[in-house]
Amino acid sequence: LQTNLTVTITVTNPWPVNAVPGAQTVAEDTKLFLNGTNTVSVSDLDDDVLTVTLTVTNGTVGLSQTNGLTFTTGNGTNATQTFSALQSVVNAALTNLYYLGSTNYNGNDTLVLVTTDQQGGTVTSTVPITVTAVNDPPVVVTNGGPGSIGDRKSTRLNSSHVSESRMPSSALK
Repeated sequence: LQTNLTVTITVTNPWPVNAVPGAQTVAEDTKLFLNGTNTVSVSDLDDDVLTVTLTVTNGTVGLSQTNGLTFTTGNGTNATQTFSALQSVVNAALTNLYYLGSTNYNGNDTLVLVTTDQQGGTVTSTVPITVTAVNDPPVVVTNGGPGSIGDRKSTRLNSSHVSESRMPSSALK
């Protein structure tokens, strides 16, 4: 007895994979470098061109380098940037990725990483970031512009350069 059997094999696109660290914490006005055990990276079995979008709400994301990247949004140091390249080039750019919150920002932010391959496979990953407050030195505003008084320093102010400002009495209640 002889039987013919027809087998159909459908190849599906393996989606890209993002590797991201867990939650991160950084002091305000300080760069948070994602490297070493906290490195961000992408991989795709197809080894084709990947499109990557990095987004944060309250700061900027900076890449290690931009050689070989084709940008459609941003330039390597932006709140949102989208670029394309081969996996090895993308990972070289992500090797020493950093986050820097907006000036004097403290609170929560999230780094969002979206990776898409040429067959349309897309994966999204997030890195929660807590930006802690720091005790900034006081700032004296004079008619000539702002000035700073650091610890254990004195500043002589001429009365012609200082204006008086009072809180409204309603604010004291």
